[in-house]
Amino acid sequence: MTELTADELPNERIIAIDGTSGSGKSTVARGLGKDLGMHVLETGSLYRAVTLICLENDIDVHDEDAVCVAVEEMDFRYEGEPYLGLRHINADIRAREVAMNVSLVSVHPRVRAMLTQLMRHWIVQHGGGVIEGRDITTVVAPQAKVRVYIDAPEDVRAARRHSDPSDNTENRSQSEIQEVIAFRDNLDSTRTASPLVRADGVPEIDSSLYSAEKIISAIMESFASGEPVLL
Repeated sequence: MTELTADELPNERIIAIDGTSGSGKSTVARGLGKDLGMHVLETGSLYRAVTLICLENDIDVHDEDAVCVAVEEMDFRYEGEPYLGLRHINADIRAREVAMNVSLVSVHPRVRAMLTQLMRHWIVQHGGGVIEGRDITTVVAPQAKVRVYIDAPEDVRAARRHSDPSDNTENRSQSEIQEVIAFRDNLDSTRTASPLVRADGVPEIDSSLYSAEKIISAIMESFASGEPVLL
């Protein structure tokens, strides 16, 4: 695979969204994709897919070399929802065991570099898109036309995931979900490679203060005008 730099991306056709787990960034991304007619990539599904492969094949998630081999060999595609080959994995990658291990997989620098390249190739192939994750505004597409960081209080995020049947596929309690969220937040924000941070100049939105529709409208206005997102 040819290595792509951020300079080679169609940056004027990219909306980059970072944020914490359960902050609502996926809901906002999907809404933007629908309203703007743009493709959407939920990049966390790549890390979850790799994690699923590791768990199902007894690959040690702490072994960076072994995880890199899993990335090299996986047949992943994302067209609205994630697939491994012909297998639809949207429910599988939201299992508790995957959620508890995905941050251990994503901590590996070489794994992140490999998946960053997969993301960038996806962006080029689709002529841009709405890309959401944890290092999109800082690493994957730092020159995107619109960049935004979405967050919310931990208890609010846990409540959302608890009430979403597509996310809470195992009917976990809200306290258990909040425990997983806190665990992931800590690992993602303290890892050495591409930590979860709000980049300088990137506006932060507390999604507990605004409806998804309000946030989507503000980002669409920014995308049309080239001005920063304002709420």
